[in-house]
Amino acid sequence: MTNDQDTQRRSLSFYLVLSFIEGGAAMAAELLGARMIAPFYGTTLFVWSSVIGVTLAALALGYFLGGYLADRYTRNMLLFSVLAVGSVLLALMPNLAKFSLEATSGMGIRTGSLVSALVFLLPPLVCLGMSSPVIIRLAKVFFHLSMLPLPPSAESRA
Repeated sequence: MTNDQDTQRRSLSFYLVLSFIEGGAAMAAELLGARMIAPFYGTTLFVWSSVIGVTLAALALGYFLGGYLADRYTRNMLLFSVLAVGSVLLALMPNLAKFSLEATSGMGIRTGSLVSALVFLLPPLVCLGMSSPVIIRLAKVFFHLSMLPLPPSAESRA
């Protein structure tokens, strides 16, 4: 193995480990979000439905935005910028939670838990969701990885 191949292998391993850590941070944010809502609205089905729904919507939006940006900018700086903004938003999550939970305390359990989860859970999870498509694009561009070839289709048989 040449020195260049060894460097590429280490770089790819770094991106894969980074993706694993990012996924764990997203799961931790989801669970902590539910725990932050619990003192105000309890741990009912409505609270968990709000948290899970906001988490899935935020990740889907992050995947879409990350794919859009990754197609236009193929530099490491995009990945590190997205993760930096997501990290800052994760650090601010307890303060945003306190503010939003106090502001929504009169809305009732269904609306209050959903609105508060949207305020403090959606922004960091969108940023964390954006990192996966960016990592995939960087791996494809810098390490010349591509999808496996598809099996022969009906077009080739016609």
